[in-house]
Amino acid sequence: MSMAIQYQYQTMTRGLTLGAATEQMIEDLRQLFPDAEFLIQGETYGTAEDIIVKVFVRDDNRLTEISRKAHELSLQYELATGYFIMPMTLPIACSPIKYEV
Repeated sequence: MSMAIQYQYQTMTRGLTLGAATEQMIEDLRQLFPDAEFLIQGETYGTAEDIIVKVFVRDDNRLTEISRKAHELSLQYELATGYFIMPMTLPIACSPIKYEV
């Protein structure tokens, strides 16, 4: 990621709560991968400093691609906010919510 984009993330995310940073990261991922479904696991309030976001992918062939991008964004958000948002990329069949494939 270029320094300009990295600075943009640092500027955008400075001062956000864990919940707001998580929602913002999910929106970034949703723009890149509109077919993915997201599930926040854990609490986004209080003194929590990390959280898990499950990313459910309909196309198993894109698991690695989406996982890589989600982890890149996670690192950018962690550097900018101090919160660790751990993405777990899984096939849609693993979702506790049943979606159409």
